[in-house]
Amino acid sequence: IVGIFTVGTVTISSSASDRFTQPFADLKTSLEKNKPLKDEVIVKVGRASITRKNLEDLRSQKKIQMEISGQKVSLDDKDLLEKLITDELLLQKAEELHVAASLEDGKKRAMEAREILKQSPEAQVVQQKIIESLGLTEDQYWNDHAPAQYQKLQSISNAIDKLVELGQIPDSQDPNIYGQNVQKFKKELYENALTSKVVRVESKDIS
Repeated sequence: IVGIFTVGTVTISSSASDRFTQPFADLKTSLEKNKPLKDEVIVKVGRASITRKNLEDLRSQKKIQMEISGQKVSLDDKDLLEKLITDELLLQKAEELHVAASLEDGKKRAMEAREILKQSPEAQVVQQKIIESLGLTEDQYWNDHAPAQYQKLQSISNAIDKLVELGQIPDSQDPNIYGQNVQKFKKELYENALTSKVVRVESKDIS
């Protein structure tokens, strides 16, 4: 769970962040509770597996996002799984297009993010709460956990950039139109994967 918040979007003052102490404590409890679910595969995306833990971890993250941003997000299984499946499809697309990021790329991005955070005491406060909720030390987070997460984020970004270059996602100078084009592609990618049986449900309680 790198990037429950992206650097630059956290505008919580240090004093205001105190009211999030309990939500982050709840997040830590939820993540601990989810650990035994790591071997329960609920969906297969090609050769990759999405586990019950992946689903419940994302749900826990979305809950705290709502607490902090005040913006309502869906916690439905269908919407959470669509996010997980689409991300996995884009990771596989990055491999297919030979633009997947390396772990070294992830380490570089993690270090860049760590340096940027040092410029914002408010963001550091919230980031520390994220690290604590994971049960990690700061060094464990930045050296072991964050690089792999940033590697995935970079791979997805690289895939989208390549798809734009190839004309599969229409480009636009208007950020809103560009964002809509990316979302449309993601939706079509997801729906096509369902239709072609690239995505296979492995759990009876997932419809």
